[in-house]
Amino acid sequence: WRIEDSEELYNINGWGNGYFSINEKGNVQVTPRKENGSAVDLDNLMKELYLRDVEAPVLIRFPEILDNRIEKIST
Repeated sequence: WRIEDSEELYNINGWGNGYFSINEKGNVQVTPRKENGSAVDLDNLMKELYLRDVEAPVLIRFPEILDNRIEKIST
């Protein structure tokens, strides 16, 4: 099973708009500022939240995505 298989199965390129992708570990990651920022591995994030006694379901917001979209529309 390849990363490309996961991307195709879940149609990441269809809805992720470059903000969401599959990393080399096979986990979903989000890059809130696209090319100008670092990626957040959602599996690692959930593990970190669990260690802090935060259990799923949780709502995770990435306001940087909205900021980035507004910036793109404005230019």
